[in-house]
Amino acid sequence: GIAVVPSGVYPRTQQQPVVITRTPLPLSGGVRWSVQRVFIASGISEAQLVQQMLETAGVSVRLLNAHAAGGLGELPATETWPEVWVEHEHQWAHARSLIRDYECASDQTVDCTACTESNPVTFEFCWNCRELLPAAS
Repeated sequence: GIAVVPSGVYPRTQQQPVVITRTPLPLSGGVRWSVQRVFIASGISEAQLVQQMLETAGVSVRLLNAHAAGGLGELPATETWPEVWVEHEHQWAHARSLIRDYECASDQTVDCTACTESNPVTFEFCWNCRELLPAAS
């Protein structure tokens, strides 16, 4: 199921990044690894959608808590939500920009030129007649 939490209780995105830095084992060349949480999803499918969107744009990301829903009841619901983390600090701003566009696009629609059906702006093909949709402006 999808947990519904009142606005402001646990934001899906955050203004300031959470940074985790660790030093890997000496065998890895001593390179530091830092990641920043960029998105908290309401479910695994939304997390994977955002992950794929960012990877397609060339942003290196990791999906955390992908299987944490099994811990519901033992863990607070907000601790089991899937999270998307950016692997490279210099990509965080670009990732946030893409996510902001994704979140704003969910309310916009585009009409199909073939059947006049309304479709979410994120669709490439009409859900009703499967015709290619015009590019949103």
